Amino acid sequence: RAILCVNDGNLFYCKEAKAILHELIQSKTSAGGGFYSGEEGERNTEVIFKNYQMLTQKEQEVFALLAQKKDVDEVADMLNKSVKTIQNKKSLIYQKMNVKDRLELVEAAKLLGVII
Repeated sequence: RAILCVNDGNLFYCKEAKAILHELIQSKTSAGGGFYSGEEGERNTEVIFKNYQMLTQKEQEVFALLAQKKDVDEVADMLNKSVKTIQNKKSLIYQKMNVKDRLELVEAAKLLGVII
């Protein structure tokens, strides 16, 4: 299962790592308030974590750079990809992560610990 998951470009977390990540995300949610707070926030946090796991490794890389407020041109230069490729990945990331704008993407990245 792990080999197939990684072969598809996804990350694989063992049961223990998932539990630790889930606990960290929950503690950030309950401590910080913010966009994903309260009981609804806990459900959203679980969804965000699951959605993040569905991103390919390249999408996670682009996700992290976008969350650092890099624009599409900068990300394309950093990854030696065309602007169109990064725009397509950005659209897929927004769709998979179920975010509408950069603010929601940054909030999700903070919850996931991708950025501080």
